Amino acid sequence: MKKKIRFIINPISGIGKKDLIPALIDEHLDHTQFTYDITFTEYRKHAAKIAKESASDGFDVVCAVGGDGSVHEVGTALIGTNTKLAIIPIGSGNGLARHLHIPLNIKDAIECINKDQSIQMDTVKVNDKAFLGVGGYGFDAVIAKEFDTHHRRGLRGYIYVIIREFFKYNPINVSIDLDGKVKTLPVVLCTVANSSQFGNGFTVSPKSDVTDGKLELLLLKPFSIWS
Repeated sequence: MKKKIRFIINPISGIGKKDLIPALIDEHLDHTQFTYDITFTEYRKHAAKIAKESASDGFDVVCAVGGDGSVHEVGTALIGTNTKLAIIPIGSGNGLARHLHIPLNIKDAIECINKDQSIQMDTVKVNDKAFLGVGGYGFDAVIAKEFDTHHRRGLRGYIYVIIREFFKYNPINVSIDLDGKVKTLPVVLCTVANSSQFGNGFTVSPKSDVTDGKLELLLLKPFSIWS
């Protein structure tokens, strides 16, 4: 029996035209293995809604066609279901896809789906909110929030937001409880890493592995202009 796969395309993810993607899927997907349909998102959190409905409707695989935001929405919606997550990375950073060595070329990413190889990966929950790759409390969280609403996508937009926010940012204080000993200190970054990078090849936790059952806590103390 063929497996059912649904592709959820974010039309505003990254840069470049998205209207060519359905034809590439039809051309390169192995039709002897899969039946498929394609849905475009229309609003924020729409991908999560579609993914949940897809799992309920018995889809074997849901593929997030977008960037880290789309992967987050689809992936966290599938936690606890029997539906697998696939990724065609077309976003600005593609952090989780890069960590998993999924090709950034659309055709090659589809070929990965055709191989039908899967892993069971760890996920993270903080304050009842789940994430898959890297979660931050500090400058990285500010950048993620600001870039999400910034009009310019791609690496240039990402760099612009980093430079703009860098000189406005004030370090935060965090309290770390380690074996009953609490230490409070100022930090620029407080990052919980399940995967290795933020995106665009910016690796922050090279030893992180999404299948090892462990998380890494990364703290960056204030330096230079914050000293």
